[in-house]
Amino acid sequence: MRVLGVDIGFGRCKGALDGRTAEFPAFVASPSALDLGEVHTRNLLTDPDGHVWIYGEDAILEGGARITLAPDKMLRDTERARVLALMGELFADSPMGYIDRIVTGLPVAELSAFKDDVANLLKGPHKFSVGKRNYNITVGDVRVIPQGAGAYYSLVLHDGKESSDAKSYAGRTLIVDVGYRTVNLVTLDNGRYAPQYSTTLPKDGIHNLHLDLRRAIARQFSGYDVGIAEIDKICRSRSVLVDGEVTRIDNLVEAAAASLGERVIEQIETYSDPRSVAKVILTGGGSALLQPVFAPHFKNLVVPQQASLANALGYLEYGKWVERREPAPASASSASAEAAAASTSEEED
Repeated sequence: MRVLGVDIGFGRCKGALDGRTAEFPAFVASPSALDLGEVHTRNLLTDPDGHVWIYGEDAILEGGARITLAPDKMLRDTERARVLALMGELFADSPMGYIDRIVTGLPVAELSAFKDDVANLLKGPHKFSVGKRNYNITVGDVRVIPQGAGAYYSLVLHDGKESSDAKSYAGRTLIVDVGYRTVNLVTLDNGRYAPQYSTTLPKDGIHNLHLDLRRAIARQFSGYDVGIAEIDKICRSRSVLVDGEVTRIDNLVEAAAASLGERVIEQIETYSDPRSVAKVILTGGGSALLQPVFAPHFKNLVVPQQASLANALGYLEYGKWVERREPAPASASSASAEAAAASTSEEED
């Protein structure tokens, strides 16, 4: 049984497979002819349509890197490239084979509109290359759940079974998933998704914190302009290089985080009474920045140990849990699919 958890965020791409994870900045760029011949070999991807992409850190170095803010991001060629890049990172030792099930997530506001399209995009055969390695991977089934729910499953499941901590999450759980473009508020009642108490905050992601931080840096350093591709590193390091000198900007980062955190907390109270919630799970790539703001407001706050990877890890656990109850339709033919993939590769050679 092969299950893959895929978290395609607007800021970072994350994947989880048994025993390994992959993560890289969610940037892609089209390389120049010079780059094709000399650099970026490892992070160079050719998709099934023959389009060539540089992804991750190398895309930032290339310049012209793109990050998608559109709601239908998972339906674009750039997003398929991100998913294939994750497969390449995670399946480097077995480039030809079968994935029984992929589990991924979409923001609450986009789940019903795009989940079937995302499943169709990822299901089936994928022939591509990453670096100098060719891949031929077939995906049997795809399950799309609310983005943020993965963090819950990472805490209550272990190897597809209930963990020792599962009982402590009985009752209502609110997941606050702080992403790049959005913040998702996902409510689960005894593990069941409650859409009536769930929503997407479309203007309160880390992207907005970055914009506030860029403005604050410009004010403090006489109009100094930080590019959108560099601001994440500056935010994480809490320092900026100006005129050859590195300056700490902890106060600016904390002020931007406080502003975003307070806006999110205010909106949480309009969708759910915090007193009715047994646990509040703060997760996502922006959770570390907002934890100091959230802690005084929620005594029942839980932050997963690997918050930035919690969704991907939880999607993996959820996929295992589903697989135990509903084996993927084609899982019985995994071996034959792998053999077919190998045969196809030999014919191409």
